[in-house]
Amino acid sequence: MIGFSLWLLVFNEAVATPPAVVQPALQQQLQQVSELRTEELAELRAAAQVRKLQHELKVAQLRNQISALVEPDLGVKNSVQELEHPLAALELLSVVRSGEQVSVWLQRAQQRFSVQPNTTNAHNLQVQLQRNRLTLVKGPHERTFYLQGEW
Repeated sequence: MIGFSLWLLVFNEAVATPPAVVQPALQQQLQQVSELRTEELAELRAAAQVRKLQHELKVAQLRNQISALVEPDLGVKNSVQELEHPLAALELLSVVRSGEQVSVWLQRAQQRFSVQPNTTNAHNLQVQLQRNRLTLVKGPHERTFYLQGEW
């Protein structure tokens, strides 16, 4: 039995690894786990930052929508101004001379139409054409366009 104990003692010493070898391997594994955990925390921080930016974007979009709801009141004010001066919304597109006849092309919003000087029309506009000046008259309101070059 003494021989068996001696053999077991010798076998244990031969198989056992020295503590100096175990320590660096364990430290290396702990270092890898620590690096992975640091990367994971950085990813979580980045995801939180993305959620924060998405929230700020949503808030900005909602503020923009709210301000758009307020702006129609300004649109009503603009339409009141147009009623006060109905010729302000007219845009002169062109003046076309075809022989003796002259046509004046105008646009209001997306609607285009033509009128002739010194004739009645459906828009109740009086058109006066004098050399390089085109004058539109509707009731007490008047608007003058200056023409350049030969038309």
